[in-house]
Amino acid sequence: MDLECIFKDVTYETLKEENLAEVLKKEFPLVDWDKPFSEFIAAKESR
Repeated sequence: MDLECIFKDVTYETLKEENLAEVLKKEFPLVDWDKPFSEFIAAKESR
């Protein structure tokens, strides 16, 4: 058995790519991808 692990960096530019969210949603349908792609001016307040 072989185990291969590849780490990749994600940059802000990568996250801003037009079709990235669509591709991720297609490949990983059980993950809620709306939260990672939402932007805020400052950190959200925790309650």
